[in-house]
Amino acid sequence: MVAERLRSLSAGRGEPPLKVISLQGGLASRRPTDPSCPTVILGTLPMYGSRLLFRGYGSSRRAVDAAMAGTDSLVLLDEAHLAPHLRSLTVALNECIPGAQPLHGRALYIHVPPGKRRGGKDKRGNLWPVYGKEPEHVLQRLKDAQPQPDETVNLSPRRVAEVLGLPGEDPGRAPEVLPGILWEWVKTTTPPEGEAPVEPYFSGMASPEYTVSVIWRVHVPESGRRLWPRAKDREAVDILIHELKDTLKDTADTCWLGSDGVTAEEVASKDSLRPGDRIVLPTNRGLLDDFGWNPSATDPVVDVSLTGQGLPLNPTAVKRLCGIDLASEIKQALGTEDDETNELDEAERDQAITAILEAIRAVETPKGWDPEEWSDFTDSLEPSIVESRREVARLRVRSPQREGGAPVDDFDENSLVDSVSASNRELATLAGHGQAVGGQSRMVAEQVGPSSAPM
Repeated sequence: MVAERLRSLSAGRGEPPLKVISLQGGLASRRPTDPSCPTVILGTLPMYGSRLLFRGYGSSRRAVDAAMAGTDSLVLLDEAHLAPHLRSLTVALNECIPGAQPLHGRALYIHVPPGKRRGGKDKRGNLWPVYGKEPEHVLQRLKDAQPQPDETVNLSPRRVAEVLGLPGEDPGRAPEVLPGILWEWVKTTTPPEGEAPVEPYFSGMASPEYTVSVIWRVHVPESGRRLWPRAKDREAVDILIHELKDTLKDTADTCWLGSDGVTAEEVASKDSLRPGDRIVLPTNRGLLDDFGWNPSATDPVVDVSLTGQGLPLNPTAVKRLCGIDLASEIKQALGTEDDETNELDEAERDQAITAILEAIRAVETPKGWDPEEWSDFTDSLEPSIVESRREVARLRVRSPQREGGAPVDDFDENSLVDSVSASNRELATLAGHGQAVGGQSRMVAEQVGPSSAPM
């Protein structure tokens, strides 16, 4: 019953009843293809706030993400008292939407009782999961302030303020969203240099925490080339931008991903980094340990993108991965040996590929890899080279994981339907494509728009 009801809300056919999407580290695992499909999206405050103001971190479809963030959305904010500026922003924006109805509930409170051992006695004391012993100390202060010891503790906000005093933290101020600034944000053209940042509007002006997303790869593409494998949210780490600038001594072998999330662009200097940038660092830079970001860590970082994808045929990447020099073998396998006057025949290239696989499988397990995982990875590599335009050549694994989404060059418009269908060639024409997009848009609008029935 629940699944059928959820499916009835979606304009698209074949959609699941409910989607769950994670936004982590400035990278989205995927984007809803049908705005009317019920979807649960998990993300941080900056990920949501930046999308609401048309400057979504890691987003190349800013208008689409802004519509999804601000239309027909229920926003549940954990620890809402820590984000007063975002709450003020959303309340103000909702007042500008005709027909918007505020919820009766202002907040949802969930009480997590202290953990107790079997038998009902907590041998560890009243230690709460997150706040430690502070709740116990606060309650004791309120009890001590009671005129009579046996009276019920008065927990009204006024009484708590009288006993404990007003909060000492200053939440800071947030600027006002002026029409001219909002107009610049909503434009779908390339953002102008020096435009107003969106962070103060949902994080405040006192001490906004600007972050960048960092991933570690054995192969860092040159400027203008495309990242392979594609960046995933599970490998990204959010780092305060000032900490990264203080830690990086130079930007050699470093790139950042453009608006499409695929094409690499040169980082001219660390001062050119901006909030929301997606940075690719070589694995031998370190700066990450088992507990996360660590500026003093020097051990190589594991490139988690390789598992289920393949091995980049790049001498530097192979050396970073397992510490061996296969430059000559890789050149032979790719048919680019410098001292060859004639092209290598197929047999010689196959021999070079075999030599590469044998050398990779013979090395000791690289640091950070599980021996069984490394063995499975190397054994799954196939002796055939995959070459794609503007991407590094590679040996792929036997059953590669789907990277998701079409290649960036295959996008034509922000279309809601496929332009070409094997079963319907009429969609291949411009008129057919336009009619299909219009029909799908109408279906979505009817699902998410105001009801046409009399109120």
